[in-house]
Amino acid sequence: MAIERAGEKFSGYNKPKRSRKGGKKFAVLAKQGSKIKLIRFGDANMSIKKDQPKRRKSFRARHKCDTNPPSKLTARYWSCKKWWYTMPKLTLLDMTQNILSDMDSDEVNSISDTVESGQVSEIIKTTYYDLIASKSIPETFSLVQFEGLSNTAKPNYLQYPSTATDILWFKYDSREDDSDTVINYTDVTYLKPQEFIDFLNNRNNTDSDTTSITDGSGISLLIKTNKNPEYWTSFDDEFVVCDGYLSTLESTLQKAKTQSYCKLEPAFTLSDTFVPTLGVDLFPLLLSTAKTVAFITLKQQGNPAASSASRNHLVRQQNNRHRFKTANEVTYPDYGR
Repeated sequence: MAIERAGEKFSGYNKPKRSRKGGKKFAVLAKQGSKIKLIRFGDANMSIKKDQPKRRKSFRARHKCDTNPPSKLTARYWSCKKWWYTMPKLTLLDMTQNILSDMDSDEVNSISDTVESGQVSEIIKTTYYDLIASKSIPETFSLVQFEGLSNTAKPNYLQYPSTATDILWFKYDSREDDSDTVINYTDVTYLKPQEFIDFLNNRNNTDSDTTSITDGSGISLLIKTNKNPEYWTSFDDEFVVCDGYLSTLESTLQKAKTQSYCKLEPAFTLSDTFVPTLGVDLFPLLLSTAKTVAFITLKQQGNPAASSASRNHLVRQQNNRHRFKTANEVTYPDYGR
C-alpha cells in the first residue's frame, strides 16, 4: 500500500526511490521504531561508482560507514547503504529508472509512463538478448527431455524445445530387453548433417535390420531397427534425428528415455516487476551496456562513464569465465543450432 508524504508517494517505509526534488537523487521515508522521517540523499549531479572496489572502499571510509554506523534516520545511513555493493537482481523498472535518471529524463513509476521509458525498456530487452546470445550463462542452461513424436513413419525422430539454442549433450536409455531393470543412459554422439548422411549412406538398404525413413525434405535415411541411437543430427533446428531405434522394445523413440543438457532462450516480459534470468554478477554489465546504447540511441551522444563501466564489467566477466573453464576443463561445443 502506497504511503504519501510531502506530496510524494512511497511504496513503503525504508524503501528508497529515485527523486529529483531538493537537488538530491533519492528519497526515502525512513522509519526507526515509532519515528518516521522523510530523507533526501545523493547528489543528483553525480553518478555512483559503487561497482568499482576502490571507489566503494574510499567512500565508505570517508563516511565512516563501518567504523561509526549512522542512524537509519540520517542521510548518511542511506548513502552508506547505497554504497554497499552487492547489486541485487534488478527489475525492468529498476533498470529503466536508473538509465532515465542518468539521462536527466523525467521520473517514472512505470515503464509505460512515457514514450522514452518504453524505449529504454525495449533497449534493455534487446541488450539482454544480445548478452545471453554471446555468453554461456549458467542460468540459461537446463536439463530437458526431448519429446517423442509417436509417429511410426519417423520412429527415429525426437523434438527438442523451441527455446533451445544449444544442445550440450544427449543421452538415451540403451537397455535392450524389457526384463532389464537397470537403467543405462548412454551418450548419443552428434554428427554434422553431412557426416550423418555419409554415415547412413554406407549402410546396405537390403539388410533385414535396415529400413528407409523419409525425411520431411523427401530424402531417404537408412535407419537401423535393431539398435538404440548411437549418433544424432538435426537438419532443421527442430527435430533430433537418430541413426536407429530398437524395434523389439519400442515402435518409436521415447521421451522418458531421453536426457539432455540445453541452453534455453528465456522469455523477457515488458512489465515493471519482471526480473531477467541472469546471474547477479552480470546485472552491472547488462545495465551499463543498455545505458550506453540508450545514450547513443535516444540522446545521440556517448556516455563515457557507462561505456567504461560496460567494458570493465565485460572484462571481469570474461576473466571469471576463463578461470572457470581452466579450473574445470569446461568446453562449449557448437552443436549446429
